[in-house]
Amino acid sequence: MNKVGNIKKNKIFEKDDICAPVCLFTYKRIDSLKKVVDNLKKCSLSEKTRLYIFSDGARDESDLAEVEATRSFIHSIDGFKDIIIIERDNNIGLAENIMGGVTNVINKHKKVIVLEDDIVPNKFFLEYMNEALIRYADQQKVMEICGCSLPTDKDKAFLPQTFLLPWGGCWGWATWFDRWQYFERNPQKFVSQMTDEDIYKLDRNGTDLIWQQVLDNASGKKKTWAVFWELAIYLHNGLVLYPNVDMCKNIGFDGTGENCPIDIRFPKKKLKDQQITEFANEIKENKEAMELVMKYSKKINRPLSFWQKSYYILFIENKKTVFRNVVKKLFDIEL
Repeated sequence: MNKVGNIKKNKIFEKDDICAPVCLFTYKRIDSLKKVVDNLKKCSLSEKTRLYIFSDGARDESDLAEVEATRSFIHSIDGFKDIIIIERDNNIGLAENIMGGVTNVINKHKKVIVLEDDIVPNKFFLEYMNEALIRYADQQKVMEICGCSLPTDKDKAFLPQTFLLPWGGCWGWATWFDRWQYFERNPQKFVSQMTDEDIYKLDRNGTDLIWQQVLDNASGKKKTWAVFWELAIYLHNGLVLYPNVDMCKNIGFDGTGENCPIDIRFPKKKLKDQQITEFANEIKENKEAMELVMKYSKKINRPLSFWQKSYYILFIENKKTVFRNVVKKLFDIEL
């Protein structure tokens, strides 16, 4: 069984260019982007980190002002070793922006850390990511470092500080050049090649709906990228390192995210500045963590109850309408 050797932590970050570059992808959400950048600047190692910012172009005239405001802000950012800004001339969409940006940066630097404009890191995010990238660089089976922990804090206190799972995550992650070479966005190919057994395993042993994302991409209903990275990990028997505490947090479930609509099923967790000091030594999946993931996936993929649907419709989808109606009745004014 493969094991990871010890490294001298107090020495690893003394070398120049030891820190992986960060790719930050943004569109028009300036408020959430500011939170991401503010927290990233507070990270230890931020001053040793190259920051690549990929700004997508406006879809239409209605988005132009927000995109321009976002670009004005990113040109004011400081606090990093170097800042490289790539402004797309046209709107290419999140998937193309990420696939192209990650490929370009990883071809140059051989490793990369990836954030989007709704993924807020904690103070030790860069330290965790960089140390893991160094520790597992020669462990080909480890294909990704994930920044988010399991989706629920319940029942996971017994797990070690870090553990390995056969499933990927796209909310704050990192990888290496040689692993990213397996990435291929080819939905038609996978639809024709994947067996029922493959689909069952990809769907976290029948508890998730990952394969449906492939079908949606094949039909043209969606254009996403993360499910194809998940496929690459599965098809190459890869593993992904997870922390037992969140090193970053997705704040995009407010309806502003491209692929993260408002969703009451995801728990709201407070991001804490907790440091990772222990890393998984044996290169094998953690069975207990796998069971927790499958249990949670099965739970959130059940149909919403009548009361959950009612809450969603009344207080989330139509919260602005409800507010307007209340104000109209109370003050007899039009909004």
